[in-house]
Amino acid sequence: MRSKTLALLLVAVIASGIVFAVSAQSQITAADIAKAILPGGFINPKAILPGAITSSHIANGEVKTPDIDDNAVTTYKILNETIRGEDIGEGQVNTTDILNETILGADIRNGEVNASDLSANAIPSVINNTAADDITIDTTPKEIVNDSISLPRDAKLIITYTGNVTGQTTTTTFVKINCSISNTTEAVREWYECKPGIITFADNAVNNVTVSVQFLNQTATTPAGDHYIRVMAWTTDGSAKINDNMLTVIALPA
Repeated sequence: MRSKTLALLLVAVIASGIVFAVSAQSQITAADIAKAILPGGFINPKAILPGAITSSHIANGEVKTPDIDDNAVTTYKILNETIRGEDIGEGQVNTTDILNETILGADIRNGEVNASDLSANAIPSVINNTAADDITIDTTPKEIVNDSISLPRDAKLIITYTGNVTGQTTTTTFVKINCSISNTTEAVREWYECKPGIITFADNAVNNVTVSVQFLNQTATTPAGDHYIRVMAWTTDGSAKINDNMLTVIALPA
């Protein structure tokens, strides 16, 4: 070993099942080994050549989540296609595990996410079509259609109301409507008017015509929980009838 007649000396140091190839032009001393193996038998990370340890050296189940420091693994450390859908157990990733704007449209290749990849009610929605026609309204606001939705997380609501006004009793009868929402879990029920607020839905120039109006929750984001949505209608004078009532509520994760 002390002879320097060898042009290249390869010494295999085996520690904890990991093989290190050590190249030397001169003799290896105890100090060299001490640099590679720290007191207590621990391996000095600096003594491991890049690429010396691969996934094949690590037994299944040896590395667990508690073994990885927070933020130790970042996206730029993961090679493309290293993690595939089949590598993730069912139910392992929930919406609460994904930070806002973590997944952008540009991150998803065409055809990567299909309708079959989304669980039922992945985007919660409720559609309610009233069976009652010829709802008579007058100058007292009356609930003509309602709906409820249970949100597992904060959401943005898109609300569409459709109706058909007929039978105005006077030539000056205008029909007004508005949409409001309340959180049914609140101890004291409070109603919040949706945008655009009170609107003129019909007059005598618009008679027996089906019209749709969109509303948005005034607070922009509707908090998680159970909510009740209602559409109120009334006349400026006289009375009228409303048919073909339909209320559609779509919740998009905020």
